[in-house]
Parts: sequence; C-alpha cells; structure tokens
Amino acid sequence: MSMNTIPTSTVSQETSAPSKNGGVSWVYGMALLLSLVVFGLGTYLAATDRTWSMLAAGCVCIVGVLVTWPLALGAYQRAKLAAASSGVLLEASRAQLNALERISEQQLISDRAKSVAFREKDRDAFRRAIEEDVAKNDYEAALALTEQMDREFGYKFEADRLRAEVLLKRDAEVDRQIDAAMVLIDRHVASEQWQSAYREAEKLRARFPSSARAEELPSEIEARRQAVKKQLHARLVESDRVGHFDEGIAVLRKLDAYLTPVEATQLEDVARRLFKNKLTQLGDAFRNAAGSRKWNDAIRISNQIIAEFPNTQMAKEAKDMLPTLEQRQREEAESQQPLMAGA
Repeated sequence: MSMNTIPTSTVSQETSAPSKNGGVSWVYGMALLLSLVVFGLGTYLAATDRTWSMLAAGCVCIVGVLVTWPLALGAYQRAKLAAASSGVLLEASRAQLNALERISEQQLISDRAKSVAFREKDRDAFRRAIEEDVAKNDYEAALALTEQMDREFGYKFEADRLRAEVLLKRDAEVDRQIDAAMVLIDRHVASEQWQSAYREAEKLRARFPSSARAEELPSEIEARRQAVKKQLHARLVESDRVGHFDEGIAVLRKLDAYLTPVEATQLEDVARRLFKNKLTQLGDAFRNAAGSRKWNDAIRISNQIIAEFPNTQMAKEAKDMLPTLEQRQREEAESQQPLMAGA
C-alpha cells in the first residue's frame, strides 16, 4: 500500500459516529414530554390535596431535561465538528503525500536530465583537472582522476585516451630527468667512482619506481664497470707479455679495486713476475748509477726501491746504503767547490 492511499473506511467510521447521535433532540423531546406528563399529574394531585411528591418529581424532571438538553446538543455539535476536522486533516495529509511523491518523481527526472545536460561539462571539468595535475608533474593524481572518470561516470573511452596521454607525458618527463642525472653518473663512471654512480642510480630508482629505465640503471653501471675491468685485465696481460713492467704494475694496482679474492689469487703469478722484473730493473739501474758515481741517481733509485718494495731484501740493503750514498754526494759537492772558486 502506498503512502497516499489512506483507507476511507477510517473516515467513514469517524464521520458516522456523530450521525448515530442524530436522535439526541428526539430523545430529549420525549423526555420533556414525559416530564410534562408527570408535572401535570402532580399538579392535579396537589390540587386535590392528595400529594405533592408527584409535582416535585415533575419539576425535577423538567429542570433536568432543560438543563442537560443544551449540553447534549453542544457535545453533539463538537463531536460533529471534530469528525469533520478529522476528515479534512486526512484529506489534507493525502494531498500532501501526493504532492511529495510528485516532487520526488520530478526531482529524479530533473537529476537525470541534468546528468545528461551536463555530461559534456563533466568531461571538460575532468580534462582541466587532469591537465592541471600534469602541469604540476603530479601524474599519480592525474591517473587517479582518469580512473574516477571510468569507474564512477562511465567515460571509458575518454578515460582511456586521457590515461594514455598522462602516461606518455609522465614517461617523457621521467626520461628528461634521467637524462639530466646521467650526466653526473657518466662523470662518476669516467673517473671510476663506482660507488658514487651507484648512489645516484638508487636515487633515481626511488624517485621513479615505475620507470623501467631507472630500474635498469644499476645493471647498466655494473656492465660498464665490468667492461673497464676487462680492459684493465687485457692491458695487464699485454704489459706482462711485452715486458712493460712499469705500466703493468700501474695497471695491476688499478685493477686490484675490481678483483674478487678468487680473481686476485689467479693473478698472483703475473703480479709476482711483474714486481720481480721491476725490482731487477731497479737493482740494475742502481748498480749502474753507483758504478758511474752518479750519487743523485743512486739515491733516487734507492728511495724508489724502499717506497715501492718496502718488504724486500733489496729495500733493506738500499736503506742501509743511503747514509753512505749521501756522504759520497756531500764529498763530491765539497770537492767541486774549490774548482768553482778558482774559476
């Protein structure tokens, strides 16, 4: 049953109550007639000196009827008015309910009409909001708006198109920022500062977690590091082969930062051979300088042996000979002073 279909039986029951009291006047009329009969009979009896009680009863009845009759009529009128008011209120309530239902239906129709009428404005509002987020580089917010367009408003085609544009612009901005950061990474790689290069790559990965390019940067840096390591190893082997001991030792010291313990063990023979040949070369150069009384050269070579091969027997001997070499150098300088003065 709908709200506005109030049963008419309720109204008929309420309005019929006063109609059942429509015989009030008839009842009181009969009561008054009987009271008059009693009063007349009492008057006759009193006139004949028989009794006064009947006359008194007639008077009481007449007074009672005359007093209660207006009261009964008033109560009847009030009941009738109340019933009429109740019917009016029920009719008014029914009318209000009908009006509310019409308003509700009209509101629904209005909402649907507005939804259709403002459909294009809704799309424009989403487009502007997405463009503003993209301008602020807030790509996550822009993508969330495209999802809302698709899920809540059903603009699937438009949402897919805008989502593709946002992703394209986001990827372009990410590539631009990665290119800028790669300048610093390339500088670290060129100077073989690998830890600094790795730190910059990790910063980019944390900043752009959805970028495949940023994700691959550590692997790319490691590949470049391995390439440098391979080049150094090739130079070491070639220096050992052709007898370039100085270059080989320099390359070996540089390569040491790249080697694992296992790889270092594998190069021990090469390193031992290079250092032995270099030490032999320095020993020969020292003997030639000392034999030629080139004390400055002998002292320089001795210091080089001590600095580069501190734990060798030759370094110990060079350290023991340094005071003698320095004394010979001073004596030679003093012997040359008179000649210079005479000149």
